[in-house]
Amino acid sequence: MPLDLAQSAESVKRNIDAYWLDGPIMPELIKDGPKAKQWKCYMTSDGYWRCGPSRFVGYEGMTPEEYLRRKGRADGGLNGTETEYHLRSWTEDVAPGSRRHDALYDIVSTHLEGFGVSVNRAARFSILPSEMEAEEREEDPDMAAVNALVTLAERLDAQHRRSLIRRLDALDRQL
Repeated sequence: MPLDLAQSAESVKRNIDAYWLDGPIMPELIKDGPKAKQWKCYMTSDGYWRCGPSRFVGYEGMTPEEYLRRKGRADGGLNGTETEYHLRSWTEDVAPGSRRHDALYDIVSTHLEGFGVSVNRAARFSILPSEMEAEEREEDPDMAAVNALVTLAERLDAQHRRSLIRRLDALDRQL
């Protein structure tokens, strides 16, 4: 029976929670972590990041038990390419080499290391924006440009970031 793709960002967050919280009691689920190249992450209301592989979190109501049952079958219906394409409408890619990318890589690495596995070196991360960020994006069409600038600024070293800030301050004074 085919799986339905996740129907909302909230559904994806519930699936991330299932992977992140139930994984420790189901080590066979975590053992697939090194194979995952695409991770979806969100920050909890108490400020902690949680992440899950796209292939797991992209289906409606995915549970660790269902995932393990399906992954062993040739016709299991788990398709990371399909979920990755579908989830793009709710997520923002994190630039490789950025501080946020490195931080998320470290968080997932620490989580997986407890089970004797490591994160794939080619891992990429996307984040589900917080409720506030989602509302800002809907209310202000220029917010996408602001978010893009912040993403680019995260990739800069400290000297170049200060230079960017000075130039933006100068631009602001011209207004």
